[in-house]
Amino acid sequence: MKRFALLFCLTASGALAANLVFNGSFETRSTTPLVTQSLNSAAGWISAGGSPDFFDGTGNNFGYGSQTAFDGVGFAGILNSPPTIGGVNQTIQYEYLQTQLICELLPGRTYQLSLRVNLADLAYRASDGIGVYLSADQSANQPSGPSFLPITLMPSLANPTGNYITEKTNWILLQGTYTAVGGERYLTIGNFTQHLAQAIPPPASGPWADFGYFFIDDVRVEGEVDCVPEPGSVFLFGSAGLVCIAWARRRR
Repeated sequence: MKRFALLFCLTASGALAANLVFNGSFETRSTTPLVTQSLNSAAGWISAGGSPDFFDGTGNNFGYGSQTAFDGVGFAGILNSPPTIGGVNQTIQYEYLQTQLICELLPGRTYQLSLRVNLADLAYRASDGIGVYLSADQSANQPSGPSFLPITLMPSLANPTGNYITEKTNWILLQGTYTAVGGERYLTIGNFTQHLAQAIPPPASGPWADFGYFFIDDVRVEGEVDCVPEPGSVFLFGSAGLVCIAWARRRR
């Protein structure tokens, strides 16, 4: 088992304020990595559809481009392509990555959602459909095989329509607020709108001409929770009326 540290801060209401995404920057590797480039090698993350990738900063991003992480060295990658004639993509192919939040969201509370997105150098299709979906269960997942089936849901955080992410050098910040229904425990990232991807001029040709691929990093859900930490080392410290709790948690 591996020990990792968590930090929460007590607000005036007695609830805990925190980033609820464990390993949101993909820096912690699984204790038993499965396959090179597999998202399962990033602790806490799984596929909710297709076969998302994990990049740990030790290679050349497996040919997708020379991007470095926004935070640390690790980041994830997802396919995002429309149906095409010819090329490598014969059908709609969308991938989704998912993690379980550290604590459930509280009903009626507002949370800050954010992530960093970058278009891979090899990609010649951009999209305005990348978003985040928060849910109480995993009923919408399409994880069986490399089927790349679309998940059509109303995202909790949606990139504005027409805001095509074409940046291949700098990381683009997507952020917004979300008012919880209560009980949301899973966070899923991908394209929930099935918007067709925009071709990036100059027009490309060859097997990757209709290929869309996005890198993902620094995923955050920030706000209040009231869950109790697992047993471990607990430390209290405070400043300006804010009391923080840090503890060590064991992960199998």
